[in-house]
Amino acid sequence: MKKKKVTSVNVRSFNPTANLIFNIVIAIFAISCVVPFFFVIMISLTSEGSLAANGYRFWPKEFSLEAYRYIFQGAMSQRIIHALGVTDDCQCNNDVIICLCHFSFQLSI
Repeated sequence: MKKKKVTSVNVRSFNPTANLIFNIVIAIFAISCVVPFFFVIMISLTSEGSLAANGYRFWPKEFSLEAYRYIFQGAMSQRIIHALGVTDDCQCNNDVIICLCHFSFQLSI
């Protein structure tokens, strides 16, 4: 049996208007996913007094690193390091358990 020669390939696509609408919807979704993270970062860089006086803003009137100083200095830093260690231990244990389960499943086949 002789193979047929392919001369052209038909690719289905949306018309330009539908493509534009889909791109706009996806762009709005992407922006709605990114904006809250940006907002939280900006709030963490705002001074406490500015938050009390002006409320939450996308671009703070006064920048401050006091929140990060509080977290990484003193007793709070030890708690965060401990929490990160517990999280890391749990994740490593889960990885080992999953690998052992996959290995045992492969042996049983």
